[in-house]
Amino acid sequence: MKKLLMLAITSLLFFSAKAQVGQTCIVTNHTTCDVYYQLWGDPNGTCAGAYQSAFYTLAPGNSASYDGTALGLKVGDDFIGAGAWNTLTASCPAVANYVGDACWTPNTTTPSYSSLYIGSSCLYCHDMVAVWSPGVNPGEVNLDFY
Repeated sequence: MKKLLMLAITSLLFFSAKAQVGQTCIVTNHTTCDVYYQLWGDPNGTCAGAYQSAFYTLAPGNSASYDGTALGLKVGDDFIGAGAWNTLTASCPAVANYVGDACWTPNTTTPSYSSLYIGSSCLYCHDMVAVWSPGVNPGEVNLDFY
C-alpha cells in the first residue's frame, strides 16, 4: 500500500511539474518604439510550432504576459519561440527575425537583430535586438526587446 501511495504521489508531482513548463510568456519592450511580434507554441515536445498567436504590438517601456491556454496550448505544450517583426504597416517591407528554443528551426537561442520602422512612410525608429530566455519562475519564458 505504501508503494502504491508513493507511486501516486510521484506521478502527481511529475504531472504538476510538466503542466507548468513554458506555459507563460512574458514580453518586455525596452526600446523607444512600438515592437511587433507573434508567439509560437509546441504540442507535446515535437518542436513543430503548431500554435501561432495573432500579431501583437507592445508600446515602449511596457510588458505583457501571455497564458499558454489562451493560445490553445494544452497541458504538456510549451511556448517555443517568436517572430520579431520590424513593422506591421502594409506599405513597408515586413521582415521577421526568429528567436526561441533551440529545437525549433529556423530559429536559435541567439538574439535576433532588426530595425524597427513606424508609419506608412516607413520611418526608421530604432535598431532592435530580440532575446528569448527562460523565466525566473518555473513554467515561464521571456521575450525581451532591446
